[in-house]
Amino acid sequence: MLALKQRIDVGVEGQLDGFTRGAGGRDDNDPSTRVQGVAVCLDVDGELVIAGELHGGKLVIYILPRRYLRPYGGVMQGKVCLVTGANRGIGRATVEELARQGATVLMACRDRAAGEAAKREIAHSTGNSTLELFVADFSVQADVRRLAEEIKAAHSRLDVIVSNAGVLLLNRVMTVDDIEATFAVNHLAGFILINELTGLLKASAPSRVVIVASEAHQRVADPEDWISTKAYNGRTAYNRSKLANIVFCYDLAHRLERTGVTVNSCHPGWVNTHVLFSMYDRWWLRWLWPIVQKYFTVTPAEGAKPVLHLAISHDVEGVNGKYFKEMRAATSSLISHDAVIGARLWNLSLRLTGELPPVTVTGEHIAGH
Repeated sequence: MLALKQRIDVGVEGQLDGFTRGAGGRDDNDPSTRVQGVAVCLDVDGELVIAGELHGGKLVIYILPRRYLRPYGGVMQGKVCLVTGANRGIGRATVEELARQGATVLMACRDRAAGEAAKREIAHSTGNSTLELFVADFSVQADVRRLAEEIKAAHSRLDVIVSNAGVLLLNRVMTVDDIEATFAVNHLAGFILINELTGLLKASAPSRVVIVASEAHQRVADPEDWISTKAYNGRTAYNRSKLANIVFCYDLAHRLERTGVTVNSCHPGWVNTHVLFSMYDRWWLRWLWPIVQKYFTVTPAEGAKPVLHLAISHDVEGVNGKYFKEMRAATSSLISHDAVIGARLWNLSLRLTGELPPVTVTGEHIAGH
C-alpha cells in the first residue's frame, strides 16, 4: 500500500461501489464491501479516505468514510496484542493503530465503563471488531494475576505485549498490598503480568514485549529506594519507576534470550496525557499547563509512534534489550545498565509480589548460622 502524505480537498462525491449501502446495510462477508488489494490510501481531514482497488485491470478509486475501510491484509492480521492502560492516551492510540493493522487487540483497562466506551469508539473508527476488554486494577496484585489467567484461558497465542499503564501521584498512596502505589502500578504490575504471560509469548514466538518508559529515568537520585521509604515526592517516585521499567527490560531481555521473545523499552516523548498533566496539577503550577500543552507536548498518536515501531516494524525484528528514543536505539542512564542494581530489583520485585519470602537480617544471618 502506498500512502500519500500531501493533503487535498475532495467532496464526498465519487464511486463508492459496494460501499453505497452504508454502514447499516453492509455485509462484512460480502467481498464487494471490502477494500482489498489497496494501491492508494489517503487520509483526508481524518474522516474521509481515498482508496484504489484493481478491478478487471482497471483502477477504481473510492472516496469513503474511514469506518468503511477495514484493515484486511494489515501487517498485524492474525496477531494477538495486549495493551495495558488502553482506554486513553498512548495506550488508546496504540490500540487504534494495531486495530487498523488487523490485530486482535486485548484492551486492559481499570474502569469497565471507560473501557467499553473506548472499545466501541475504536471499533467504529477502524472497522475492526476483534477488540476484547479485560478489566483489572493494576494497583492490586490479585487483579493483575487474575487478568493473566483470563488471557491465558481466552487465547492460545500472544504476539505482543505493550506494557503502558502508569500513574503519577503527587501524594503518597499505599495499595491494598501495602506497597507505594507509583512503584506498584508502574513497575510491579508489569513485572507480574509479563512474567505470568511469558509461557504464552514463548509459545507464540517470534513475539515482542514493549515497555513504555521515559527519559525521566535519567533524573534519579538514590535509585534503590524503589518504594520511597525515606521520603516521598511524586516526580521522584515516577522517575524512579521509569528507571525500574528500563532495568526490568534489560534483565528480562537477557533471561529470554534465544526464546524468540524480544523485550525493548522506549521513551514516547512529552505526551499530552493525564500523566503529564499530573505534574502540573498544583495550584501554583496549573497556569503553566496550557503553555506546556501547546508548545512542548505531542499528541498521544505521536507518542504512540515509537511504541508501534517496536510492536510492528520489521526493522526491529530480532532486536532485543534496547532502549529507544525517537524510534532509534538510544543510550539510557549508566545506572540502568548496572547488573547488580538489576539483580537486586528483580529480587525485590519477587519479594514484593510474594514470589520470595521476605528477608529479615539478624545477627544469626550475619554470622552465617
